[in-house]
Amino acid sequence: MQISKKCNLLLSNLFYYDFEACYFNILSGIGYDLSGIDFNDKIKRNIQLGILQKGNPSLIRYLMNTTENLIDHYISINNINKEEIIIRQRDGLVLTKKLTTTNDTQKLDLRFIISKMIISVDRNKYLIINQNGKVEVKGIKVKTYNMDFLEGFNNLDFSNKNNLLKGVEQLRLNIFNSDNILWFSNKDSNNIFKIPLIGGNIVTVNSSSLKNIDIREIDKTIVWEEILWPFCRSVLVHCTN
Repeated sequence: MQISKKCNLLLSNLFYYDFEACYFNILSGIGYDLSGIDFNDKIKRNIQLGILQKGNPSLIRYLMNTTENLIDHYISINNINKEEIIIRQRDGLVLTKKLTTTNDTQKLDLRFIISKMIISVDRNKYLIINQNGKVEVKGIKVKTYNMDFLEGFNNLDFSNKNNLLKGVEQLRLNIFNSDNILWFSNKDSNNIFKIPLIGGNIVTVNSSSLKNIDIREIDKTIVWEEILWPFCRSVLVHCTN
């Protein structure tokens, strides 16, 4: 993922493009045997494609190079300049303008319009709010089982700096006053929840035992510092400029 080094940290009205089932369609286009891969189940499909690439560096290089060339192709035929590219990902783009040609060779889909984007100060993470109000973050290392707290970014008033500062403080208070254990829990493949406690310990419990955890013992700073703060910090930088 490459994030522009020159754009503002707070942006609006952007266009998010990517390829649907990118690797599957590339391999299908060259006649690769994909008979054992379930196209309709995205999670299962990606796992199966990952297994297909395992131990096959030439296939990995081919897929990566082909995807990169496809992105380069669409940038070229749409006369997109560097300043108009906010984010370039492995199989997609976030742009300041809408593309005119998207169906040449492999189709590049407009997934949605981004209403608001917040880029972290170090420019390796971003948060987006799409036109339907859905909030997503990319680039963070910590993720919890329930991240509904991100919806609080919908309540920020980006048109008024004073209100924006108050909104950031409300986001912080929402975390530290929350009694929703799932906001602070990670769930592994064995349906076991891992919860960080104040002092650095981690408790592991099954779902039926979650109710026995004292919310006051949970280390809530991890969610604030690792997930919310990178974007709140950018908002504060914006407010002081």
